Amino acid sequence: MTQQRKRWTEKEDQFLRGSVKTKSVKEIAAELNKSVNSVYKRIKVLKLKEPAYRKWTAEEDEYLINTYGKCELEKIGRCLGRNKDSLMRRLHRLGMAKAKECLGITTYELAAALKIDVGSVYRWMKDRGLPYRTAYARERTFSLIDIQEFWAWAEENKCVINFSKIEKHSLVPEPAWVDKQRKSDFYNRPLKERQKWTAIEDERIWHLYYSQGMTHKEIGKVMGRSARAVQNRLIRIRLNRQ
Repeated sequence: MTQQRKRWTEKEDQFLRGSVKTKSVKEIAAELNKSVNSVYKRIKVLKLKEPAYRKWTAEEDEYLINTYGKCELEKIGRCLGRNKDSLMRRLHRLGMAKAKECLGITTYELAAALKIDVGSVYRWMKDRGLPYRTAYARERTFSLIDIQEFWAWAEENKCVINFSKIEKHSLVPEPAWVDKQRKSDFYNRPLKERQKWTAIEDERIWHLYYSQGMTHKEIGKVMGRSARAVQNRLIRIRLNRQ
């Protein structure tokens, strides 16, 4: 069973206010039987003056190593009570940021830039040959993608990417052909691409196909879907109605 975090009591807050100027955070944490991180966070909540320099603890290093590349740095910073610059300096010291700079961006950073889920990136790596390298930091490995290699791969796999969702120059250097593809996808990609089908839409495409005799392509234009999406949805509806 997971142990619940104990709330700070008024007595503990009073002790913290009276000790923060005379004792180290580590000493306060030991006397209150709390973690160093917990004390630093409480100092921030109570708006007390923090030490000019805050040493990294082994607990913080472990958390940073285990979460780096899995979520945004801003989120990690909020959990540790540190800003992005502090995180990057620590990553450099641990040797992780240097490895990342040499090899590329993480799968999560690529997914964020493309506005897709990270699972799609991993599927591309497995099924479509998206180039990646494995970087090592202490006991953890993570996949990194070179941006130039990604663009070369993307040019050969345009069908799986909606370029209109990619902000201009979010992945630099950006090849000249990308902007043209971005505009093309903006006007030609289905409006409801990858959105879940509703029960009303199911009834409508069934009626348009079987009662009106419209083709998959014609229905797709009406519904804001691709012809392939309409075809696949009709197959699923037929199976469910059998």
